[in-house]
Amino acid sequence: GIYHYTNAGQTTWYHFACEIHRLGRQCGLLERDCPIHPLTTAQYPTKAARPAYSLLSKEKIKTLGVRVPGWEESLAVYLEEISSVLRRQRQWFKVVAYDLRSAEIEASHGRYRSCAFWCQQSVEKTLKSLMEFYERPLPVHDVFKLASKLRLPLEGQHRELLKLLAKLYTESRYDFDLEIDDGLTAKEDSARLLESSKEFIQWARTQNKLPIA
Repeated sequence: GIYHYTNAGQTTWYHFACEIHRLGRQCGLLERDCPIHPLTTAQYPTKAARPAYSLLSKEKIKTLGVRVPGWEESLAVYLEEISSVLRRQRQWFKVVAYDLRSAEIEASHGRYRSCAFWCQQSVEKTLKSLMEFYERPLPVHDVFKLASKLRLPLEGQHRELLKLLAKLYTESRYDFDLEIDDGLTAKEDSARLLESSKEFIQWARTQNKLPIA
């Protein structure tokens, strides 16, 4: 049969918005207050006719032993989870910024292999930060695997960059002397790799389902 499920309790869209604002401020998702004004259904016309009272009965589903928490409780849990994700992402991006700075320093000293290593690290951590919204980040260094898991709409230049970063990361990781360069042969190559990594990071962040603070 058909089972209805919503949270327990009842509210209006206005009071729902007020609670989102209150909890959002409380857990740091909203930086400032904003006015919330109530309005009637007549003041907000829609193509579909909306019932004046649409509370669903959960009595049937309760017979299965399903716990039905209040909407305030579930909303608070949800917003706190989102807040936690954003806090973790902020930490990821602090490290990403450090990695990019390390890449710049290594490139300026002619250590192009080491520069490539830090470029790969910055891209890897960016992809892992995006995974926070869906699951625990995969404990792998394979940037292609991470991008595939996220189902990012990779274009040609993205694939080429990830392929190059994966190759250089493997080589640099097992090279005991990172100052010996047998792949990136010119300062210009290193500069292009660094710039491409920065561009990819900015692009990847735009693919996020929720804004990154």
